[in-house]
Amino acid sequence: MNATREIRLARILILLSTILSIILTLLALLAATAVFLGRMPMPEAWATGGLLFALLAAGGSAAGVLALRRLRDGRVREASYYALAAVVLPPPNLIMVFAGGLLYFADREPAAMATTTPA
Repeated sequence: MNATREIRLARILILLSTILSIILTLLALLAATAVFLGRMPMPEAWATGGLLFALLAAGGSAAGVLALRRLRDGRVREASYYALAAVVLPPPNLIMVFAGGLLYFADREPAAMATTTPA
């Protein structure tokens, strides 16, 4: 695979993972709020777990946004670190394993990356 194609594919995967992580964060917050307000008949321990899960998902979203920003700036290696760090967070970020691996092993020079990445 060409390095340019790998970076484009990784960018799409990171964007997809970040969007899924944001949706997951909002759903976990919504469910926890519904339990705390008494709209859902569940123990409050579930709501606390939902809030903790939402916190982890927000961390995954932040890592995805940072990875996208590093790609935009042309720093492929740093983007791969952020994408791979997001893997320890909730399941939608497992998509970033593939994206981070693509970026990490992409054979790119910084000058060549600057010419192919739109600002």
